[in-house]
Parts: sequence; C-alpha cells; structure tokens
Amino acid sequence: MVVYAIGFFFTFAEILLIDFRTVMKKFFIVFFMVAAGIAPVVAQSSAAFTAGHRWSVNLHGGPDFNWDKYYSNNEYLQIANPGFDYNVDLSLILRVTNTVRFRIDGGYSEMSFGWKPNPEHGAYAFRKAEMSLFLLNFAPRVDVKLLTLGNFDMFVSPGFFQEFVLGNDQLTTKTDGTTSWRSSYVKTDYHRHTAGAVLGAVVKYNVTRHLGLTFNPDYIRFMNKLYKKNSGDMQRFRLNLGVEWTI
Repeated sequence: MVVYAIGFFFTFAEILLIDFRTVMKKFFIVFFMVAAGIAPVVAQSSAAFTAGHRWSVNLHGGPDFNWDKYYSNNEYLQIANPGFDYNVDLSLILRVTNTVRFRIDGGYSEMSFGWKPNPEHGAYAFRKAEMSLFLLNFAPRVDVKLLTLGNFDMFVSPGFFQEFVLGNDQLTTKTDGTTSWRSSYVKTDYHRHTAGAVLGAVVKYNVTRHLGLTFNPDYIRFMNKLYKKNSGDMQRFRLNLGVEWTI
C-alpha cells in the first residue's frame, strides 16, 4: 500500500499547473488506478474489509493565514487585512487499513487584502482599495496514522491542493469620500487557478465509535503566483476544527 500511495502521490504532481478540464480527467484516471490498486487487498478478505474499511465524512473550517497574496510596489503601501480569511471544507474519507486513509477535501474559502497610496509618490484620486476573492478548492490526500493514545488518533496528511477563483469584489474609497465597486480586476491581473502541495495533520478525539472531533492544521505552499507581479508564491497556514462521522 505504501508503494501505491507514493506512486499516486507523484502522479498527482503532474496535474498541478494545468487547466481544470485536464485536472478532472487525470483525477478520474488516477482514481480508477487507486481503485484497481486496492482491489486485490479488498479481495483477500471480506471480513477484513468490513472491519478495516469504512467511509467517513468530516465537516471542518477555520481561519486562513496567507502570505504573498497581494502585490505592493513603490507606489503603494500594503494594508492589513480589511476582512477575515477563512475556509469551510467537507472531506470524504475511505479507511483502507487501520493506519492508511484516502481522502478528498473540497471546500469554499474567502480572502481579502488592500492597499493605499504612498504619499511620497504624489497625490492619487483614491484613499484605499480593498479586494475580496471567493475561492473553490479541492485536494486529494493520504492520511497515515502515527499513533493512538486513548481516544485520540493522530495522522500526518500530505496531498496536492487545487484552488480556483470563483469571483471577486473590489471596493475603492475615493478622496472625496465616495466609493466604487469593481469585479473584473481579477480577470486580467490574477491567475484563476493556483496549485501546490499541502502537508497537515489530523488530531481526532473519538467521542464514540462513529462520532469524532478533529483539529486539522495545514500548511500549503503554492507552486505559482496568485497575483502575476507578486515577489513570491503564495503560502497558507490553516487552523481548522471539525466534526467527523464514520458510516
């Protein structure tokens, strides 16, 4: 199973920087590869499958902390986040053995940032601008159990993270106090698709056999820039809390 996991891990690497249709095609190809790979294991013992293979769903969410999500040149000063960055995710989990789980995360997130003119570079017609991005993401992952301590299980969870911009709002406050909205800025200046590697953990407290409470910290390193003029690739740290139900 470890060989399969490593093989699938690198196969997913090929889909990180390509368009959405190709991503989905390759995802389903790899999904069937996974199914074919675990089929012999399932066939070995139907009793083992009943005891060791279970489906779970996990609803989790929390704050996001993002770096290099905006660009600031000499003309502008960066503004602290005008809003709260957050995510809400739903995970579908298949427990293959007592130590290995395959899972697919899918969710929605929002992030915001802003900028204002640098007075050292002259006068501008606006005081500040604030941008909000609305995002859809999914991530195939492998959970590997490190230890069990009482009712607690702890997993390490690597995977690949795909994110797509659904839309945006930009609010500009002008020097005369009036405001204006713009929703097309992201179409020309931002990448609509970003992708990267995610490494996280799952700490699960088993309340009952079927119900668990989880703490899901994640670190995501993107392999392309959100804003085309950024000095570096975007990075994200997540602190999610969740509820997991085992079927």
